[in-house]
Amino acid sequence: MSDIISAIHDDMDDYEFLCEKYGERVRMKDFEPDCYGAHAKKLEKREQKETLKKQGKKVEIEIEVKLRVNEDVVCRLEKELRDPWDDDLWKRQENIIYRTGEGFVRFRRENGEVTLTIKGKRLPGKYNERPEAECELPRAFFETVLSNGVVGAILYEKQRASFDYEGCTVCLDNLDGQYFVEIEGARDKIEKSITSLRLNRFPRVRKDYSQIVEGMQKKDDKKNSN
Repeated sequence: MSDIISAIHDDMDDYEFLCEKYGERVRMKDFEPDCYGAHAKKLEKREQKETLKKQGKKVEIEIEVKLRVNEDVVCRLEKELRDPWDDDLWKRQENIIYRTGEGFVRFRRENGEVTLTIKGKRLPGKYNERPEAECELPRAFFETVLSNGVVGAILYEKQRASFDYEGCTVCLDNLDGQYFVEIEGARDKIEKSITSLRLNRFPRVRKDYSQIVEGMQKKDDKKNSN
């Protein structure tokens, strides 16, 4: 019995704490705080929502810079950054993108591995900075998405080589003959990497790859219509 009484007192204390936290009056039943009533349940739901909001703020923020370069630059960086014993440098990435207005959902297959990435609205500033969440999916999932139709999706492939460099991840990308360098990391390390890799003179690109592909498709459609 003492354990039951102790649990009741704990519930009463929790209820009184939530009332004080949210500026609510403690409601009584049989001269005791009504810790099992509708008011207590309402406050508990409110507390759960506040907890979820705080957890949401812990979503990782991706910080990167994308530079439009040429093939010569990519060849130079490949020689400077590659491990001499790495024979399997370039990876083929297949992408299915669904834009959400402020961000996008991406399914990516690379070496048979499938990844789901959700990216939120780009934050203001000179960096490509946005919330990002990512998880692995079963290998068969990519084909399942393709077989069920991809209406409204943007599909594209690119070749990518990735390197660790001075605290950043440096990616060399070949998108259908267009060449880019992406550098992801802390802002100060990104700037140092751009300088040390001699990339200062190349323009920074704000668009993500799905937007670049959309632009390419619109140009092709315009040519075909003429």
